[in-house]
Amino acid sequence: MGGCSAITAREPAMESQPLFERGYESFAELLEVPDALVIVGTVTGVTDVQLVGRGIPFTSTNVMVDEVVAGVRQDADSRTVAVRQSGGPQADGRTFVVEGIKLLDAGERVLLFLRWDPTFEAYGVTGAIYGYFVIGSDRIVRHANLDGPSDKYPGGHPLSLAVSDAKVDDVVATVRQAAP
Repeated sequence: MGGCSAITAREPAMESQPLFERGYESFAELLEVPDALVIVGTVTGVTDVQLVGRGIPFTSTNVMVDEVVAGVRQDADSRTVAVRQSGGPQADGRTFVVEGIKLLDAGERVLLFLRWDPTFEAYGVTGAIYGYFVIGSDRIVRHANLDGPSDKYPGGHPLSLAVSDAKVDDVVATVRQAAP
């Protein structure tokens, strides 16, 4: 699968870097990641922004876990998980945006496919963009980053189609069936 890239900042553009080593097209593929964890929860807010390397921000956000759908949590005693994403506010006031990646929003209900990163002792969204689903007030699940057609998927991305008009309980049951 081709790698998405294009890390940019709002205002003057910053350098572009490879971001994703592979694409994911199914729940089963998202679950193949070592230490995979799938949760349903509510984003409670940003807890930290760290600047690494040449000032690239990584945003840590807490998610209150309502349900573990698949996998085993690294921090089983906590009711929240920290999720680390590329992007966020920079020291100069600009917002560093990784093209295609929507940062978690406080108050949002989510279904997340996560992978443990022992270096930062936090979870990351699997494949950066692929494992992030939003649960609407109507309990319908939609993909946070892969809406609409693309050159490769004129009918829509398979992960977006997998949750099209589906209620969260149905999506959770499908994910559990796909879990190893």
